[in-house]
Amino acid sequence: MNETLLSVNHLKKTFRTGTRQVDVLKGVNLTVRRGETVCILGVSGTGKSTLLHILGTLDVPTEGSVFYDDRDVFSLSPEELAAFRNRTIGFVFQFHYLLPEFTALENVLMPAMIAREKSPETRERAQELLEKVGVGSQRFNHKPGELSGGEQQRVAIARALMMSPALLLADEPTGNLDPQTARTVHELILSLNKQVGLTMIVVSHNRELAGYMDTAYTLKDGILEKTTDF
Repeated sequence: MNETLLSVNHLKKTFRTGTRQVDVLKGVNLTVRRGETVCILGVSGTGKSTLLHILGTLDVPTEGSVFYDDRDVFSLSPEELAAFRNRTIGFVFQFHYLLPEFTALENVLMPAMIAREKSPETRERAQELLEKVGVGSQRFNHKPGELSGGEQQRVAIARALMMSPALLLADEPTGNLDPQTARTVHELILSLNKQVGLTMIVVSHNRELAGYMDTAYTLKDGILEKTTDF
């Protein structure tokens, strides 16, 4: 098996508004090994979220390529890309984006429902994931509005893991949490790497978190540079 899971080559992203052009990414290169934990640091507005959205195939680059297992994902058809994204990449965002009309368990099941996987085993997996991230069975049938911020983010993490993704992408996953809850969620994310070898890329302002990751980069002036000063 190829040790390299993700390879990004000379990635550029340009936004145009009228006659104005903004070059957000100016030639990003990145290689991520299986099981590696990566933190991308940078001040607000540097393009960290833009980069993560491209890595997650939610956005397309202006130039450059993104390969998963030597497969150029942007050469796929829209239907193939959607199926690839659902099965290969798990997302955790600063805002949990749970569906308010569904219970915690139903939210975790959503990726499997999209993939038309409906079986007792699928439901059992969702329940096991909720328990693994610290949401007890007494909370399974609670809707997001009945959960604390930390519980909601734990549900979001369980949902991201539902399809056993090869890669977890997290965009400021604790940005809306108090310091103690944020620390607990950080520990949870890192423990998932140790338990199952989950590869992850986390965008964060938190330099303390970066210190616990295998590799840290700083995105500045549209370029990604390896960082050891945190």
